[in-house]
Amino acid sequence: MTGNVTPAARRIGFGKYRGVALDVGVWDAVGADVDLSCACMFTHEIGPGPTGGLEHLDGALSGALLKLRRDGIFRGDSMETLMLTPGSLIQGQALLIVGLGDPEAWNASMMYRVKRYMIAEANSRGVTSAGIAPSLLESGMPAGLAGSGSEAMFDGVVTGIDAAYHLAEMGLASPPSLAAWTFGAGAEHADEAAEYFRHCLSSVTVAPN
Repeated sequence: MTGNVTPAARRIGFGKYRGVALDVGVWDAVGADVDLSCACMFTHEIGPGPTGGLEHLDGALSGALLKLRRDGIFRGDSMETLMLTPGSLIQGQALLIVGLGDPEAWNASMMYRVKRYMIAEANSRGVTSAGIAPSLLESGMPAGLAGSGSEAMFDGVVTGIDAAYHLAEMGLASPPSLAAWTFGAGAEHADEAAEYFRHCLSSVTVAPN
């Protein structure tokens, strides 16, 4: 392994939905051991600048991420997208970044739309594994507000999986390729996140395959 990539410490599986294995990975977008690593970025941070996983990602890309934003190539506007293939600089084969817009205007429902898009993009690229490191806390979002997006993220993933299967059943798309989805989390929150998502999965009315 080369560059700034570090392996994930562990993965915590919490179930399957329609054949897609779901887990929480103790990693950020740099070390995500998936085919498609997904991250989010605002137009600016609340505070002096990015920290944690977002700072690590920018560092792994030699400062390119923040430079792209400063240069207006990728501004982080709501639902703006950036697809990168940075090779050995990250663990994953490709990196998808989705803009979240102005952090002061952010609301949890935005994470639903973002996750729906990420699931669709993963299937359109034919990858078997993908995961998200949302980087909300790293952008200065208060912990309570950032945590409110967890249910929306889960719902976006589940309904995105449903949509992929429905389109295939209608003959409008190829059968979905995605077989595993990971929610990235820091070590201090991983067990709590896995338990929360396990609870969410138990309340889904459509029975998993």
